[in-house]
Amino acid sequence: MPMRTFLFLFLLPASMVLAAPSADTERVERYFADLRTLQADFSQQVQDPQQGLLQEAAGQVWIARPGKFRWNYTAPYEQELVSDGVNVWTYDRDLEQVTVKPASEVLTDTPAMLLSGGEPISAVFSIEPEAGEGQMDWYLLRPLARDGTVEEIHLGFSGEELRAMQVTDQFGNRTLLQFQQVRRNQEIDPARFEFVPPPGADLIGVPQ
Repeated sequence: MPMRTFLFLFLLPASMVLAAPSADTERVERYFADLRTLQADFSQQVQDPQQGLLQEAAGQVWIARPGKFRWNYTAPYEQELVSDGVNVWTYDRDLEQVTVKPASEVLTDTPAMLLSGGEPISAVFSIEPEAGEGQMDWYLLRPLARDGTVEEIHLGFSGEELRAMQVTDQFGNRTLLQFQQVRRNQEIDPARFEFVPPPGADLIGVPQ
């Protein structure tokens, strides 16, 4: 049975009411330049190009820049996505299956790598302020390299905090990721970013 994989893509609500852009792009560059760690609860929705709901999920995320992250999905089923800086591990508990890939092969324009990457964000994306809703300020990011799977990413800020992400992929799928209980630049136990395949789990790939 193939591994079930969550899409790291994000969508803006179709009913979003637009207002004039209100902030410059320096906020985005400053946020990522100052970001060392991030911890949050998250909720996620995935839509197809016709805005049909494909999936809803929730969990917790921990990030330590550069290059380390853990996304623990707790609903609708348990899955872990972990980068130790060398390898990226995906573990599906129900299927008892682990996939590992070199971190260097993970596309830099994915949201996981966006949050944990070490490069200046302007070296990977073009950044434009765009219309927003309510107290959210939104920014449109487009990958400078056009060989990835991500077409565009939208970031939603409330004050100086990142509260939402949206990505549209090359197939038109869109997902909304919203953050709650955000803690930025607090210490995280390094063990969060370690992963050892559980005994008996089927391992796909060779760790570096």
